[in-house]
Amino acid sequence: MPLMEIADATLHYDEYGTGDEVVLSSAMAFDPQAYPGCLAAPPTGHHVYTIQARGHGASSHPDSPPEQGWLDQWADDVCAFADRLGVDRFIYTGISHGGGIGWHLAGLILAAMRDGVISPESALRAARSVPGAKAVLFEDEGHFIGTESPERLVREVRVFVDELNDVAEPPAIARTGAGA
Repeated sequence: MPLMEIADATLHYDEYGTGDEVVLSSAMAFDPQAYPGCLAAPPTGHHVYTIQARGHGASSHPDSPPEQGWLDQWADDVCAFADRLGVDRFIYTGISHGGGIGWHLAGLILAAMRDGVISPESALRAARSVPGAKAVLFEDEGHFIGTESPERLVREVRVFVDELNDVAEPPAIARTGAGA
């Protein structure tokens, strides 16, 4: 159970993979078989850190709610975590309140993020207000997409990173009819 000390808290985290692209995600808890582990596995092969949000599980539990509110506190914690890692730029993913953390994170430190946010929830607000953001909304998935359909989420992250790196392939279009 790795722990990281930041200014006024201890954050529990898990680490997956060793790739060049650093992906940070924060939530109450993560299933290691869900999308973080899939993002680290080939062919995506990203270096993923899942941060257990302050107030949950093995992370510090404050005596009272933070003055700036939980989402801003959790966003600050993600920034402090990245600073401790020595990471200048990263991709953030989030599901449920992790999506809300991404929205607040984007508002705080857009320059440190790798040009966008992917969050199945709370992403519409980020996409409207954060230049370069990408919102991925799954209308037919529930709250637990990260564990129920991790491959769908990983596919979207892979496409997003490929777009950032200018190596995205155009989608294959099935030809039908005359001249196909």
